[in-house]
Amino acid sequence: MFRSMRGGYDLQDEQALRKLQAEHPEDPMFPFLLASIERVAGRFDEAMRLYEEVLKIDPNHSLAMVNLANLRALRQEFAIAQGLYKRAWETDPAMAIAHYNSHLAHLEAFHLESADHELKEARRLDDTLVTGLLAQGNEGRSRRLPMDVGYAPGQIWRRALTLRIDPGGRSGWTRSLSAPATLAGGAGLILVILVPGLGLAARGAPSRRCRRCGRAFCRRCQVITKYPDHCSPCMHLFILRDGLAPNVKNRKMEEVVRHRRRVWIGERVLSLALPGGGHVLGGRPLLGFTLLVTWFGTWLAVQLRDEFLVPSEGILPGGLLPVAAAGTVALLAWLVGNLTAHEADTE
Repeated sequence: MFRSMRGGYDLQDEQALRKLQAEHPEDPMFPFLLASIERVAGRFDEAMRLYEEVLKIDPNHSLAMVNLANLRALRQEFAIAQGLYKRAWETDPAMAIAHYNSHLAHLEAFHLESADHELKEARRLDDTLVTGLLAQGNEGRSRRLPMDVGYAPGQIWRRALTLRIDPGGRSGWTRSLSAPATLAGGAGLILVILVPGLGLAARGAPSRRCRRCGRAFCRRCQVITKYPDHCSPCMHLFILRDGLAPNVKNRKMEEVVRHRRRVWIGERVLSLALPGGGHVLGGRPLLGFTLLVTWFGTWLAVQLRDEFLVPSEGILPGGLLPVAAAGTVALLAWLVGNLTAHEADTE
C-alpha cells in the first residue's frame, strides 16, 4: 500500500493487494491501488476493469472516474472520457484536475473552444496546480499527458493502521503483539530509551549542587560529612547551627530565598503541564515517573485507540465509558502531581 503511493510496480505488491482485495471485497481502496499498479505496468485493459470495479463498489469514487477517463482518452475514446470527467467534477466540485484533464482531451479532439473553457475552470479552482502542470509540459515534451490522481498519504496510512490481521477478535491482536517484529520493535524502543543512561558518570562525582541554596560546590574541597547535599555554609547555618559571620549569613539567606523561589515556581509550572515532573525535580523520581507514565499512557490510549496496527478493542474498547475512565485516571494523576509534596524530606 505504501509503495503504491510512489507509482512503482512490484509483483509482490500486486499479489499482496490482490489478497487484500479478496479479503475486503467491499473496500474500493484495494482495487483502486491495484489498478494504479496495473496502469504503471502498461496493462491498460486490466487497469480499466479494476477502475470499473471500484465504481461498482462506490459509484461516487471521483478518483477512479478521473483515472478511468484518462485511459479512455489515451485510447482516443474522447466522448466516454468527457462523460467520466463530467461525473468526476459533479461528484467533487473542487477537483481541478478533472477540468485540466478534460482540457487536454478537448485539445486532442481539436475542440479548442471547449478546451479553453475547461482550462479556465481548472485555473479558477486551483491556479497553482494548473500552472505547475503547464510548466511541466514545456520541458521538451511534444504533448502533455493527462494526470492520474490517487489517495492522499494520510488516507493510506489511516487505512493501513486500522487493517486487521485477524477479524476474529482477541486472538488476532494477541498474535500481533507476540509477533517477532512487534517484540523486536518494542525491545529496540526500550533500549533506545534506557541505554543512553547506562553510560552516564558514576553517582559519586565530586561536583554537587547544594539543595538549600543551589550553589555548586566540590566535594573534594569540603570536609566529608554525613550531609553530602549541603555546601559548608548551609551545613553550618541550617544543620549544625554553630553560627556564621553576619555578612556571610545574610548573603547566604538571600541565596537560599532566591533559589527556593525559583525551584518552587519551576516545580509548580512543570507539574501543571506534566504531572510528576515536579516530583522528579524535587527528588521523588519513583512517584514522579509513575505519575508521568500514567498521564501520558491514558491520553495516548484515548488519542491512538484507532491508530494501532492491532484491533483497537485490544487496547481500549470503543464507547464513551472507557474514554471517561481513562480521563478520570488522567485527572487523578494530575491532582496527585499538583497537590502532593514535590520534594523528598531528607532532613
